[in-house]
Amino acid sequence: MTAPAEGLDDAVLSDPERLVRAGGDLLASVASAGAHVRSALAEVDHEQIAAIVRRGRPRAVVFVGAGGSGAAGEIVVACAGRGSAVPMFTTGGPGLPGWIGALDLVVVISAAGASPEALLAVAEAGRRGAHVIGVGGGGPLQAGVEQVRGEYFGLGRVSGPTLARALTWRLAVPLLMLAQQLGLVAGDVGVIAAAADELDASTAANGPASAAGDSVAKDVALVAAEGLLLVWGTPDIPAAVARRAVRQFAETAGLPAIAGAFPEVLRTHARVLAGEWGATEEDFFRDRVLSPGPHPRPRLVVLRDDSADRLSADLAAAAVTVAADAGTTAVTLDGGAGHPLLRYARLSQPLDLASLYAAATLGVNPLDTAAALHPQLQTGG
Repeated sequence: MTAPAEGLDDAVLSDPERLVRAGGDLLASVASAGAHVRSALAEVDHEQIAAIVRRGRPRAVVFVGAGGSGAAGEIVVACAGRGSAVPMFTTGGPGLPGWIGALDLVVVISAAGASPEALLAVAEAGRRGAHVIGVGGGGPLQAGVEQVRGEYFGLGRVSGPTLARALTWRLAVPLLMLAQQLGLVAGDVGVIAAAADELDASTAANGPASAAGDSVAKDVALVAAEGLLLVWGTPDIPAAVARRAVRQFAETAGLPAIAGAFPEVLRTHARVLAGEWGATEEDFFRDRVLSPGPHPRPRLVVLRDDSADRLSADLAAAAVTVAADAGTTAVTLDGGAGHPLLRYARLSQPLDLASLYAAATLGVNPLDTAAALHPQLQTGG
């Protein structure tokens, strides 16, 4: 591990009390992801899901969610996989694919229940005669869904921040249950309950009290705060988690990060690891006024699981080797085997915690949002 970057307080990672204070209500909410899943399972209206299932399978499903709200749909699509009997897509909106019509299902997600993208998608889906389902915190979104005679799943009782990035699992549970009963995602509610257990186990292993050298979340937090984070995953679940992770680091810690999927990402970005960006050495004697510091060095996080094809798995291992040869820090997370939802939980929870820990090392308030930067950003996901 390299020396801490200027302005980086890495000591906070070894001080659980400071981490808890820095993370505040958002850390408490993220650490309670397993509890969010169980609460959602208890509160979902099973008859409402059954009524939707009785309509039959749609021709296609499109999930619309702006910013962090989109992650709930991404979980469902990732768990359905490339072998899904029904085409499933995600979009940030506001427009819908041109082919959407009366045979299709449009699922619109907004934790705040007020994002412009979500409201426009509901109205457009209604005009085209598509079946609409809304998921979120009520408000204008619920009214819009009811106006087009769709179904709405509210968030129920929520304690803590109502930010989408803190409520991904709460938003995802009714959609996972529906997808299971439509035969689009394997398993039943037992799988979702098992995911809650995986989230709890990951939090226990990576919580504020975990030893800095034994917590992958703290390892990733430090490398993210030190340089430009590259989060690369093998296909399907790891790649989906990588896309979510870069949003978490941007929104929670204000850190840029780049997602990629093997095998393509190493073929196109290997020189980022081994070239000038990866090999630049710090000059400790430079004049920091006349000669600003070099660009941040890349830091690599590789996400994999047992479902990876041979080519992608080999290139993921090669990426770690290329990084090591260039002196670039690399951390690997392995989602293991089992149901896709369990693998998603194992990979995503450490990274969610890592984004909060990175914010703490930088002295950034994780509850800050883009809304303070411009009036147009005041209506979030």
